[in-house]
Amino acid sequence: MSDATVSMLKLPDGRSLEVRRVGEPTLGTLTYHHGTPSAAVEFDLLELAAVAEGFEVLCWSRPGYGTSTPHPGRRVVDDLVATRAVLQHFDVDAFVALGWSGGGPHALAAATLETCRGVATLGGVAPSDAPDLDFLAAMARANVEEFTLAAEDGPAFAAALEAGAAIFPSLTVADLEGVLDGLLAPADLALLDGPLGHHLLASLGHAVASGPAGWHDDDRCFLMPWGFSVGAVEVPALVVHGGADQMVPVAHGRWLATHLPRGELLILDDDGHLSPWRLVADLCARLAEELRRS
Repeated sequence: MSDATVSMLKLPDGRSLEVRRVGEPTLGTLTYHHGTPSAAVEFDLLELAAVAEGFEVLCWSRPGYGTSTPHPGRRVVDDLVATRAVLQHFDVDAFVALGWSGGGPHALAAATLETCRGVATLGGVAPSDAPDLDFLAAMARANVEEFTLAAEDGPAFAAALEAGAAIFPSLTVADLEGVLDGLLAPADLALLDGPLGHHLLASLGHAVASGPAGWHDDDRCFLMPWGFSVGAVEVPALVVHGGADQMVPVAHGRWLATHLPRGELLILDDDGHLSPWRLVADLCARLAEELRRS
């Protein structure tokens, strides 16, 4: 959106955080937690829907993505440092959180703060150390291979990420289907030549602007304990998941909804990992209602 501002925020430990702000908080604030790999870039599909509800949207590139300083060894819970700093900088008293894919755990971490009033995840990742979840079951082969390499965290993993980072900035919409081969459902493919596909291109390219450190650390933090329990998320939590999601299988969504104290599950049977974004206006309206109730 044209009224967006991007700034570099200094964190208490000296790191810098790239923050994107869109809209005015007529109603309140929505924090958006991007996927993996991704960064804080223009996302009209979300931003237009959120601004229409009266939200300002705050999104930051997690450490190592875009121009944010890397934070090697970070855990999901460590994103709370950024969340608190951003909320304080923009004088936010109450907010709601939305996370997609790898941003799901980070949105849930934000939802443990007392000032959060509601949270929603789309295709969100569940904890890899959950004893009652097979983290890799039904996951597309490419993702299984990526997480297997991430667990080893050796030269092969580094080389795979470097190879991906080398091609992301030059991708076109026509390239996306090939790059994401085996990861997308038919409903996802139908959206690539549209606003969501163009957002993905911009997001992938900017994510690796300084190299694949953010991607590396995201993958690693999903394989470690998050540093908080989803049982600590006391606000209403809407878990939206595509039944045909091959990137993050629907079992992750079922697990989250079962273990969140106020979890509500919405499974979209024919949707994959991208296509649940067709409900973005409904999601923003739902989060707006949670803020009004507070």
